[in-house]
Amino acid sequence: MQTLAAAFEAKVKKDRGFAGKAVTGVVHPDSGCGAHLVRFSFGCVDVTSHRGILGQVRMRDLDTKLQGGDKLSLALVATIREFCTEGFGVPAGAKKTPHVNKGLLRKLQKTIVVYDPDGAQDATSAGLSLERKRFGTNVDIRARLRDHTHASRRVLTRPSAADNYSQRVAQRWIFGKGSPAQLMEHSSAFRDLVAEEISRSDQPTLTLVNMSAKKHRYEKCSTPMAKATVWSLCLLMAAVRGVLCKIGTPTMQAQLQAFLAEVDTEEVYSLGALAEEGDDGLQLVRFFDTEEMDPACMSSELELFRQKVEVLYINGGALEQGFCKLLQNLYEEPLLIPSAASGVPDKLVGGRMDAAMKDRILSRMQCWGAMSLSVVLAEFPKWEILQSSSIFILGTSSGHRAHGDDGNQSGAFALRLRRLAKFCGRDAKPFEEQFEDLRPLAQWHKNNGPNHPNVECWRLAKEELDAARQRNRNGFRAKHPVADIEQGLAT
Repeated sequence: MQTLAAAFEAKVKKDRGFAGKAVTGVVHPDSGCGAHLVRFSFGCVDVTSHRGILGQVRMRDLDTKLQGGDKLSLALVATIREFCTEGFGVPAGAKKTPHVNKGLLRKLQKTIVVYDPDGAQDATSAGLSLERKRFGTNVDIRARLRDHTHASRRVLTRPSAADNYSQRVAQRWIFGKGSPAQLMEHSSAFRDLVAEEISRSDQPTLTLVNMSAKKHRYEKCSTPMAKATVWSLCLLMAAVRGVLCKIGTPTMQAQLQAFLAEVDTEEVYSLGALAEEGDDGLQLVRFFDTEEMDPACMSSELELFRQKVEVLYINGGALEQGFCKLLQNLYEEPLLIPSAASGVPDKLVGGRMDAAMKDRILSRMQCWGAMSLSVVLAEFPKWEILQSSSIFILGTSSGHRAHGDDGNQSGAFALRLRRLAKFCGRDAKPFEEQFEDLRPLAQWHKNNGPNHPNVECWRLAKEELDAARQRNRNGFRAKHPVADIEQGLAT
């Protein structure tokens, strides 16, 4: 036990060293199974960062009758105090007794300025309690970040949930019981039929893989939608052959007959629209769902998504490319679907889309696009402090446009810069002057060095400027101050 305690103390001691040098900090709380785990990100004046685990407390150990967000705010305070307790966790009877490093505790209470919870409502409410310093909490929280990973998922799930027709298409092809995607995963007989159809198809690049048709998250739905679109012709032909040749169990036969009775041309082409929407939305989710997400690029990524939605969905460009165009080529010659019921005529699936069908599919895509843009504005408001990080993005031209600029790039840029200066507790004028003084050097590293991320280019520029300030030739240090901008870079 003493060995484990010593190892733990050595790890925390290293983290405390970074905490002592940090000028800004972010906490990332997460609760589950009766415990409250807090991760941290500390930023230093040399534009470096350090991440780790601040600590974990058991909720039942908190001596309080508070519930919900108020209890979580006290859990964060307790975690910070434990982090600053040297010798915390040593076994009873050890020589070293735990004691709180009050200097480090006071510094952390002022350094931790951003609260970045997960998507739970209680965690968001805890951030509000910390901001208002309720119940004597002394952490200097200035901003609560939204959970951008969950927010990006809502950009996709909310528009899709509002379209009943598209939900029926997804259920019939992918997620419903007895759908082709589910039979691919759970019926070896149907899987063999599909493999035979793929081997004799005009798409030799297709390989039989798992459909991954699980619906616990929307980004997990996008992959089977794309697979079902690419394999749709093989799935249909396998279903037809399974019914005609009576392959598989009676239950599988009934499921295939029900599927073929409902499928039609508009549904097949709508499947391509769903795959296109899911693929474009998945790119947004993947950008946010990573620890290495560059905050400087967040705003431009949202703007890129907006432009893509306007071109492909609002203006209808998606019908002539991508998955939609692929299906039009696959079904250029209609496929005959025989009827299993007596007295019911056979039907054709595929062929050229008439104007009315194209208008209906395009209208659903336009509604999806308009609703997704509305959700982006609600989930990623342009006044959010993290949006101000877009001032640090480095490009090859000055024509960069960010999310929420509304056509006034220079005005929006100045507003973001002033907002970030205010958040850092700095005067806007020297903050802007120092920013403009350092940016050309960072831009040079972006243009002439290897493919560095934005933060690395700013770090190299700051390192180079600090070296010149150390030499202080011809009063260089007085001409190029950095006290204000280094706070913004650390943030």
